[in-house]
Amino acid sequence: MGAAQHVAIDARVVVASVDTYLRFAEAVKMEHAVTLAKPLDAERVDWALGHAGAASVRTHRADESRSLAQGTAGWARFGAPIPTELTDTEGTGATEP
Repeated sequence: MGAAQHVAIDARVVVASVDTYLRFAEAVKMEHAVTLAKPLDAERVDWALGHAGAASVRTHRADESRSLAQGTAGWARFGAPIPTELTDTEGTGATEP
């Protein structure tokens, strides 16, 4: 049998509750996180997760080079008159209002 291979993934997850977090942690084999969370009461764990998540959101900025957004150039003509070449319906069978 070959050596085990490990893959590290940096993921940011927002969870609705401690219960959701614990189920997620168990599902992805985060035994250490689950073990640390169990002796604490749910309110303290919920507070800590909330503050950690808020801090992460404030400090993390998406890199534009990895964005799927197409930008705002497509909105530049929004509200402008439609060019006549696009409104000409002669010979197409379409009727103008």
